[in-house]
Amino acid sequence: MKKTAVFFSLLFITFFSFAQQADKIINATEVLRIVSYLASDEMRGRKTGTSEIDKAADFIANEFKNYGLKTYTGLSTFKQSFTNVRTKFLSAKAVVDTSIIDENNTIAVTTDSLIKITQQSGYKKVVIGNSENLLLRAEEILNAKTNQVVLVNSFFINDFKKLRRFKRDAVKTDFSVIFILTNNTAEKYDIEIKNKITATNYTNVVAVLPGKKNNKEIVVFSGHYDHLGVGKPSATGDSIYNGANDDAAGTTATIILANYFSKL
Repeated sequence: MKKTAVFFSLLFITFFSFAQQADKIINATEVLRIVSYLASDEMRGRKTGTSEIDKAADFIANEFKNYGLKTYTGLSTFKQSFTNVRTKFLSAKAVVDTSIIDENNTIAVTTDSLIKITQQSGYKKVVIGNSENLLLRAEEILNAKTNQVVLVNSFFINDFKKLRRFKRDAVKTDFSVIFILTNNTAEKYDIEIKNKITATNYTNVVAVLPGKKNNKEIVVFSGHYDHLGVGKPSATGDSIYNGANDDAAGTTATIILANYFSKL
């Protein structure tokens, strides 16, 4: 019992000391400073693709720099930039063997504005048979990240349109997958697909704090720092979606935790 009592006393002292140290770093003043700036009118709702979201990224990166955190492997700064592509379908023309394919029976998962191919273009030909799970098989095909023409058995005529879910916004890629609803063998084909491409630049802000003991494990804290921007004025005339709770608060928590752990 005495050993147990001593153990709990030491545990309480350690926890009390830990809490006192935490209070010096995690406090209302510091939280209010960060969240107030990110959710201020100056940030105009932090909509992606605007100068304000870039300003927010610079602010977060500077906080990480001040805490002495490291940049992620392969990056020279705390900012990781990439381009997201949205495709709007314009038209599709496809002849498979001797059959003209209805436009609605062609779905291209791509980030290219124009695809114009024949059987000699180097695309791999794949078949999804009527005994397979359409969506699972389609996902496997897309994960292969190669140019492919996929012949989907007409058994899936009622489910074929579900493949459009894979046409979501995506990072620019060098491969395209074309799904065609047909029972033909596609010894010969001529396909032309046109899309309208809208590209938006994005930036992740990434910082690393190396662990003291186990360098093979990674703990990730994250939050999205963008919001909805400026919209239709409310009854009071306010048109800025400040996004304090969604998600300046979560971003603030991530920044505060970075500061806290960097000081332990």
